[in-house]
Amino acid sequence: MIMKLLMNLFTPAVSSLFRLGLVITATMGLIPVSARAELVCSASSASTVMLSWTAPGDNSGGTVVQYDIRYAPVPITEENWYSAALADSIPPPKEPGSLETLVVTGLTPSTEYYFAIKTADDTYNWSPVSSVVTRRTHSSDVSTPPTSVTDLEVVRSTPAEVVLSWTAPAIGTGGRASGYLLQYSHDSITTAILSGTVRFDGTPQPKPAGEKEQIVVTGLDRSTSYRFVLRSRNADFVWSGMSNIAGGTTVQSLSTGETHPYPNPFRPAETPFVTFVSIPIHASLLILTASGNVVRQWIDDSGEDIIWDGTNQSGNAVASGVYLWFVEGTNASGKLVVIR
Repeated sequence: MIMKLLMNLFTPAVSSLFRLGLVITATMGLIPVSARAELVCSASSASTVMLSWTAPGDNSGGTVVQYDIRYAPVPITEENWYSAALADSIPPPKEPGSLETLVVTGLTPSTEYYFAIKTADDTYNWSPVSSVVTRRTHSSDVSTPPTSVTDLEVVRSTPAEVVLSWTAPAIGTGGRASGYLLQYSHDSITTAILSGTVRFDGTPQPKPAGEKEQIVVTGLDRSTSYRFVLRSRNADFVWSGMSNIAGGTTVQSLSTGETHPYPNPFRPAETPFVTFVSIPIHASLLILTASGNVVRQWIDDSGEDIIWDGTNQSGNAVASGVYLWFVEGTNASGKLVVIR
């Protein structure tokens, strides 16, 4: 009777010890898998992101048995792991070293997402969180490219440079382009031979639609003809069509003699522009018709050569004929023959 009473008194304590022992045993069994998968974001759309990774092994070199892939609009950590969304259709692990992929669906357009993965071994010990990768979804599945540039032109040249000008294109009703791609060649450029052109990497960040852009293309050969073409892209890397093709010729040298145009006669079909050299600093150059009407005017020049493409102030090509030119405030003047 006394023994039974003692057993009844100690039973709760013994029971608690047994329960504590189970907790300790279970906790000691949760040894994280050291090998963990590392994600890569390889593609995206407005509502999906494709993830890829290499299947890892467990501590003993065996195959992991399960993946847990999560995503969230904030960086993922161990602390917020279970509050992140669980991806659907997670594949079963392949042999270690195999390429794994998963397309995460149902995402919101124009949203930055963070992705991470955990792996489990055959006793369901989970690895730490992988490195977290991020990707922004596109604004829409059908992304509108910028409009094609139509006014690309050569405005000036030196022995090793050509200055190009154009109007910044729009996206839709006025959105700004996100980048430019300028290519050039000695030969004619068509869509079929764009791959054979030289890419110029110094393009500017696009301005708001409708503003004037300018770029100096450097590293060119002197006294050489070039053809230039420009494309622009939106934030989703959807590219516009080709611009108009602008032609230009670098000069042989920077002249320091008397002001004069060359070539003269000027044949636009053979040479895309005529160059007026040795313009005095802060002088203005005018081109007139034989009757004295102003065709083109450059005001307060910086002293560099002036390029004329044979158009008037409105951008229309002038007709064949004899034109007068003079530099205001100087005795420099002469005639220029245009032959079309």
